[in-house]
Order: sequence, then C-alpha cells, then structure tokens
Amino acid sequence: MIKLKMMAGGLLAAFAVVAIGATGAGRAAAASTTPRTAASAPGVGDTIRLDGDQDGERLAVTLTKVIDPAHENDGLDIAPSGERLVATQFRIENLGPAVYDDSPDNSVQLIDKQGQSYQPGIEAVRGGQLFPGDVRIAAGESRLGLVVFEVPDKAVVASVQFVPDSGFASATGTWTVSAGSSNDRPRDVVAAYYDAINNRDYATAWSLGGKNLGGTYDQFVAGFADTAHDDVTIDTANGAVVHIRLEATQNDGSIRSYQGTYTVRDGVIVSAHVVRR
Repeated sequence: MIKLKMMAGGLLAAFAVVAIGATGAGRAAAASTTPRTAASAPGVGDTIRLDGDQDGERLAVTLTKVIDPAHENDGLDIAPSGERLVATQFRIENLGPAVYDDSPDNSVQLIDKQGQSYQPGIEAVRGGQLFPGDVRIAAGESRLGLVVFEVPDKAVVASVQFVPDSGFASATGTWTVSAGSSNDRPRDVVAAYYDAINNRDYATAWSLGGKNLGGTYDQFVAGFADTAHDDVTIDTANGAVVHIRLEATQNDGSIRSYQGTYTVRDGVIVSAHVVRR
C-alpha cells in the first residue's frame, strides 16, 4: 500500500461521474524525498542533492521514472530502424536562494551495461512532456519533464546521470536502473499523475490524463480551485488496474472521500471508475 499527499481539484469534479475516461502519468510512487548516500545505490524514484558551480546553486534532483521502451506521441517521432526510444523523467527542485537557469537536456546522460553513453534526442513520447529548451526555476520551486534517448534495440540501460549547469558542474548524480525499474508500472503512472497535479503542473496532468476526463483544458484547470490537498492511498495493482482511496481536503476544511480504480495501458491511464464514499 502506498500513501501519498497530493493536490487536486479538477479531478474531483470528474469524480462525480461513476465512470470517467482518463490518461495520466507523473512521478513514480516510490519517489524518495530524502537523498541516499552513494553507497546505497540510488535508483528510480530516489532524490539526490546536487550543488552547481554557481554561488548558491543547490538542487534536489529526482529520477521519477524510466519508460523503456517509450512510445512516440504523434506517430512522427519514430526511432530509426534497429533502435528504440527510452524516456527518463526528472523532477528538479531549486533549494538555493537564486534562480536556477539551465537546459536540463544538456545535463542528462544515459549509460548502458557496456558503458556506452547516449545524448538526449528531441522526440515527443507518451508518458509526459519534454523539458523546454531553457528552464528557469525560482527558489523553492520545481519543474518536471522528460529527457528522451535513442538507444540500440539490444542495449540494456544500466544507469542515468545528471550533472547541473548543462553538464559542467563538479557534482554528478547517478541512478542505477534495475531490470524492473525501467517499466512504466501502472501504480507508478497513477502516482505520477497525482504528482503533476500536486505540483500544479497542469499541462503535464492534462497531457497525461486530464484531456480524457472530459471538458476543455481551461475547465480542467479551473476545477482544482476549491481543493487544498489530497491524501491518496494506492491499495493494490492487479495487472493494469490500480485501486485507490482518496481523502480530498477542500479549502473550507471539509473532507470528501472517494474510492475506485484506474486502468493503465502503455504508460497512461486509459479509464477510471472513481466514486464518492
């Protein structure tokens, strides 16, 4: 059982319907807020604190998930013959006093078990949105985004590295990618969707699920106005079906309770059945 505290709102408006369609993703459910030491081999979902080379640059960087293989978003960004797409999703939180201004794509490398490293591409894939070319993160804020790679079909992903300041900083964060962690697991997708909502990253929430809840993007965003936060419990995941319970605290202090299921396929929520208790 996984319990997460999340922000919500527009999602709750859709919960009034017994059956709703959805598509969603975001942070892996096992994401850690406490950095591990190098000896404990950080993996997918773990956070590493990294200092940049500029004064006051302090980051908390989380490899939230690895999607392997990743599927093109529009049928146009297809990997060349003999290769596949692999997507890594990072959350970058600025712990320092100054604005962190960087191009995250330049900070990330993927490494296979043969020691071969790969540079990011520009393909758009399902499961999240790419970081824009340049990202400005104010003190105390965070950004979530994908970095996508083209790798040979037979390559086995071993680790992912993040080096601040477009790869020029002295600090290096390395995450080990185990055989099971590279799968976009259904429970991780559901947790990721809520994480995007929690961080008010509505564009990501929309692309990962909100667009299938019904209504327009503006209606989706407006629906979050009255909810202060959610306590979401992921009870079980049976194949593609994830069972959740939700305690939604409203701005007036009242609490609404929900329960239901999400069905996840190819790294996105394709349907939901959530009702009020």
